[in-house]
Amino acid sequence: MKKLRQRMQAAKEGVTDLMSILYIDGSMGAAGDMLTAALLHTMKSEERAEALKELNAMGVPGTEFRAEEAVKCGITGLSMRVLINGEEEGAAHAHEHAHHHEHEHDH
Repeated sequence: MKKLRQRMQAAKEGVTDLMSILYIDGSMGAAGDMLTAALLHTMKSEERAEALKELNAMGVPGTEFRAEEAVKCGITGLSMRVLINGEEEGAAHAHEHAHHHEHEHDH
């Protein structure tokens, strides 16, 4: 993030060779984890590590951001994992529902 801010400042000052332009058409929506992974994947490993360090330093209680190499259907990329108190979001309800819950939820 710090590096991104530096690049943006350089672009404002007319130093355009330090920055590429990325256009995102968000009209169909974008999943935050997928977008973050895609943006992190454009960085060098040192920059990526620094960006992850800054994400984890934001002070969101119990939250950890991890970027991991992934292969799906033969395509290699980066997968962003967001852990809340050590568990991936939604993991608590990723079990069979053959039993009755005392609370209601849609699924």
